[in-house]
Amino acid sequence: MRIVIAGAGKLGFSIAQLLAEDQFDVVVVEIDPKRKDVIQNTLDVLAIEGNSCSPTTFADPDISASDVLIACTDSCLLYTSDAADD
Repeated sequence: MRIVIAGAGKLGFSIAQLLAEDQFDVVVVEIDPKRKDVIQNTLDVLAIEGNSCSPTTFADPDISASDVLIACTDSCLLYTSDAADD
């Protein structure tokens, strides 16, 4: 199961760490390049630098093939494919 985590702050990092330890296929999307590098170098996950509020980010094949999305961003808007259909 591929799980995408939008945001790599304290909560996003903790969730990614727990899921990676349980052998889930985890992708973390983080807008801050320094945080993205910390995630990539610390956890066994794929870290992608990008804006979790952007449809362009979610077009990435590593993200669009996901089964679950966990939003841990402080942004008030998060793109979802269902919202785009409305």
